[in-house]
Formats: sequence, C-alpha cells, structure tokens
Amino acid sequence: MIAAAIPRGSLRAPAQKRWLAAVASHPDVATWRADRTSSWLAVAREVALCADWTWGTTRPTWDHLAERTGRSRRTVARVLAWLRQTGLLGLVATGRSAGAAAMALDEGADAAVYVLAVPHALRLLTTIPSPAAADIAGDQEDTAAPPAPMGVHEAGTPSPEGVSEGDPRAGARAKPTPPPTSRPLSPWPRTQRPATKPEMAAAAATARTLCPPLRCTTGPWVVALLREFWLAGWTLRDTLRALDERPDGTPWPHTADIRHVPGWVRSRLAAWRTDAGTPQRSPSQTSAAAQHHTRALARARAERRQLEQTHRASAPAAAAGAAAARAALRAARTNGRTDEDGQR
Repeated sequence: MIAAAIPRGSLRAPAQKRWLAAVASHPDVATWRADRTSSWLAVAREVALCADWTWGTTRPTWDHLAERTGRSRRTVARVLAWLRQTGLLGLVATGRSAGAAAMALDEGADAAVYVLAVPHALRLLTTIPSPAAADIAGDQEDTAAPPAPMGVHEAGTPSPEGVSEGDPRAGARAKPTPPPTSRPLSPWPRTQRPATKPEMAAAAATARTLCPPLRCTTGPWVVALLREFWLAGWTLRDTLRALDERPDGTPWPHTADIRHVPGWVRSRLAAWRTDAGTPQRSPSQTSAAAQHHTRALARARAERRQLEQTHRASAPAAAAGAAAARAALRAARTNGRTDEDGQR
C-alpha cells in the first residue's frame, strides 16, 4: 500500500536529511520570497520530524504542524498540497482510513498517512521531453500565489477533487486556474547571454538540445542550475563548455553513467567558482579581455613606429636647418669683425 502511494518518478526517501535536501533544492524554492521560503520549509521540516523512517511514512495532523511551526492551517494545507504536486509526498491513506495503514505517529485514527519521496535520478528517461518544447511554465509562476488549489478532507488531507461551492471553506481558497499554455521556443544563440526569464527559458531549451544529460531534467531545473552563471555574464556556450571542460582546458572524464543530473551539473560548475563561491570570469569574457589587451598593445606599437618614422623623416631637414643657422652665425661674426676693423 505504501509503495503504491509513492508518486510516479520518485522513490521512497531513505533518510530525513535526503528528503529535506530534495525539498530545499526544488526549482520552485529558488523563485520564492525569503519569508515564504522560511515559512514553507519550516512546515516541511516538521513533516520530516514526524516521520517513521522504518517505513518512510509520516502522520502529522494539521493542528500539530500549525502549533509546532506557528503557521496557520491554511499555510499548512498549501505546503502539503505543494509537496504532493512536486512528487515529494505521497498519500498512503486519508484521515478517514488511516487506521488500516502504516502509521508514523499514534495521534488518533483521523490523521492522514503520507510517504516521503525524493525524485528518482532517471525519472524522465522513459519519457524524455522534446527539447524544443517550452518548459517555461515553472518560470512564470506567481511567487506570492499558492499551488493549484485542491479539495481538503475534514481530517486535513489534500485531495484531488475541488471544493464545492456550498463548502464554507471555499471562500478561503483560490479558484482553480487553467495551467499556462506553452509556446514553441526559438533556438537561443550560443554566443549571447540570457538575461530575462523568457530568454533563460529559451536558453535552457537549447541547452537540453545540445547537452544530452540535461534532457533527463526539465527546463526550470536547467534555469535554476545555470541562472547564477548567466547573470554573471556567461553565455550559453560558456556554460556548456564548463560542463565539458575544466578551467585549465582539460576535458572532464566520463567514467560512469550520471546518477543525479543536478548534482552532476553543480559538481562541474563548482570548479568554475572563485574561493568566495561566485562564478569566475567566463571563457568568452577571458577571451574578450585577452583580445582587448592584444589590440591595445598593437595600437601602442603602431603609434611608436609612426613616431619613429616621423622623427627619422624630419631628421635630415632638421640637420640642414641647423647647418644653415651655424653658417649664418659664422657670417654674422665675420661681418662684425670687418666693421670693427674699418672703424679703427
């Protein structure tokens, strides 16, 4: 029963640290405000603290989560809904049937039972998305809005069915909105730096076309992994080169299959960071600086040669002028002596 509740493309979380790391590294978290990140991750941590890692299940009630984190029941509901939508939490049994399921806590038969899950490294290998498709929906989310609303059982378990109009709780929840439609993205030029969200989405789609390992993840994941380098002035070609080469130009070894694409990307980009953790100057920036320096030296040499040529060309005329001046001076002195002798 627990295995059937694990979301598709995920596997049961082996430990609390692994599950919390998967929650904190989800691409959605990078788009949230700091207050929302702190609030939602606090609820997620309490969910993990209530887990029985023998079974990988957790059974906290809404009241328990709200009391321990100091958040409202509405916030707790949104966090649980988001965890389920992202495949980080699976529903084993609702609050009304939890008594027959594996339990992590013993707080009564009305609490729902969940299984904690983490994304599988090969979750998308069987259905690799088209690289040209727009995985841009994740880049257009409203950071202040909750995940798509879901109905809630009385025991506090999010359920797929919507809240009925007659439900008094309906006014406290946003109405369902249709998912954003995707549109084809044109290939992003490799030598240009993406700066805006649409540009980064297009660059991510092109990166997944050119780098096969990136096809095992989604466009928003690629944006989340490469965004810091793009904001630092890196082009698409720079980031792809960093995944293939070390900063000294030697290629990265390929000795085994990639088990976790995000970790693989972070590991290779770590070599291109400074001691302070910021991205180094990109290969294109380094090349541009070297070319600028070379052009400056060439201009300086050309100006020096021109000055020397001008000096050499003017040297004979200067010598002739000096000789004429000396002759005139001698003539003036000779004439002066002649006048003196005549007066005597």
